[in-house]
Amino acid sequence: MKTKNIITSLFLIFLLVSCKTDNPKLAYTYEAEPKFTWGYVEFYGKYYSNHEINNNVLSVHLFTNGLTVNDKKELKGTGQYLILEDVFVAPKDSFLQQGTYTVSESGEPLTFFSGVKFEENNQEISSGAYMYYLEQDDSKSKIVYIKEGTISVQRSAVTDNLYTIVCDFKTTENKEIKGSFEARLDHYDQSANAPAASFVRLEKLKYR
Repeated sequence: MKTKNIITSLFLIFLLVSCKTDNPKLAYTYEAEPKFTWGYVEFYGKYYSNHEINNNVLSVHLFTNGLTVNDKKELKGTGQYLILEDVFVAPKDSFLQQGTYTVSESGEPLTFFSGVKFEENNQEISSGAYMYYLEQDDSKSKIVYIKEGTISVQRSAVTDNLYTIVCDFKTTENKEIKGSFEARLDHYDQSANAPAASFVRLEKLKYR
């Protein structure tokens, strides 16, 4: 009888352990066709004029719905964050213009630099075109670099800054990303904060 009671007790303990209600954090599922719901564009002017590129430079930032910015201006949540740092437009343009932009190292209008990673002071620096995947567990968040592809841009003739963007990329891991965006895309002038001698951006040119 004593042995039977011990077995019964062990069985009950096993049931209690099996019924724990702790829910582990679910991994974020990467979307091959992400829908970006908000974003912005920064204008940097003739950022690469010291390198004989006289076209204006924009950076485009697009976010999926699960990402937000808190009151400390920190990005929070889970989702996908597309960064195109070096998007080139004509010298007379300060807005993201309509057309199809292609990955290229030429610095010509309607092109943007591919993604690249390099090191400075033992720190990895991401530059160009890349996708940042943010997870609940920060240690699992990662960056993938875009090596080729296009973005097709349409701008509403009726509503200011209302854009439709279609992305078609291939990453350095040979995976395809086909994203879309249809919303307001505000522009911010950062030309006063972008000295032509900026180390981070100019250093990248050494690797091309």
